[in-house]
Amino acid sequence: MNSAATLTKVPGYLFATTKKGIRSYSANGSRQSFGVVEEQPVTVNTKFDLASLTKIVGTTASLLHLIELGELQVTDLASKYLEFWRGTDKSEITIAELLSHQSGLAEWRPLYFTGDLQESVTRQIARIPLTYPRNSGRRYSDLGFISLGEIVKAITQKDLPKAFAELVFEPLGLQNTSFGPIAGEVAATSKGDWYEKNMVTTNTPYKVDLDAATFPNWREEYLVGETNDGNSYHRLSGIAGHAGLFSTAEDLLIFAEAIIANKWQAHNFLSVTGDPMQGLGFRNWRIPASTGEEIFWGHTGFTGIALGIAPGRQSAALLLTNRLHAQGDPTPTEDLWQPFLHGFCAQIVI
Repeated sequence: MNSAATLTKVPGYLFATTKKGIRSYSANGSRQSFGVVEEQPVTVNTKFDLASLTKIVGTTASLLHLIELGELQVTDLASKYLEFWRGTDKSEITIAELLSHQSGLAEWRPLYFTGDLQESVTRQIARIPLTYPRNSGRRYSDLGFISLGEIVKAITQKDLPKAFAELVFEPLGLQNTSFGPIAGEVAATSKGDWYEKNMVTTNTPYKVDLDAATFPNWREEYLVGETNDGNSYHRLSGIAGHAGLFSTAEDLLIFAEAIIANKWQAHNFLSVTGDPMQGLGFRNWRIPASTGEEIFWGHTGFTGIALGIAPGRQSAALLLTNRLHAQGDPTPTEDLWQPFLHGFCAQIVI
């Protein structure tokens, strides 16, 4: 594991592992380098913006528990719970299709470009035509997991902070996992919304045909303790099924150990669906090893987060970085993650 090389690419990072219940942590660099008089160090207690890791730690895990309670099935139509989808091109989308990114929903759209922030987000998404035919290929969709978060709310009749707490965080003993805003020891992310603003301006990588200048609330300050994701922050008050959670390395290893232990029959979600890299909620990495191949299940987060779980080895690896807290283009998460994951894999197969 080339920790020194990784440290030169980001201000700070934390690498953590669990192997048969034995945990280890390595904290390096600064959690905030810009916008402060003195750099502030990363420690094992630093909270990180999980971005899309919210998709499995919050939303997918909640759905697993609801399935175990008999509240829904993955074969259910999403429109059973989302009334605004009934009678639309989304009426036949299933929970499984949303979890496996096969729903046909657009990958991303800035839903905060709206004149009515009080409108139901499911009604807003219902008006956006499907971008692809259902089950025509994996198209990773934030809109899909925003919708799954709304399904959790519809079933539980509770807001996401309470639903996630009761279904996931409290049963697992996750004491430092929650939606923002977060005070105290938390890693900084980008300088405002520059990345999403650029996405809108350039229509890259998704064509949205909107004028960035018409949105009046772009953030400009360094983001510390508030979700980096624009749809989560600007449209959903920081509380969403696709992004918005903050957590610590210890809590995330506890979560990984629960998945290893098959909590809520989690292993039912750890199998390939319509794409070799995708299960239900969880994605995977296939790492060459002396034994042939090791499969790690987990997810990444845009802020520079990655969690990989190898249930057969009773092991998991976690990388937490503040890669967006940088000047210039940030280093891709996979470029930071792969050296650690390959190195960890070599350790556990010896």
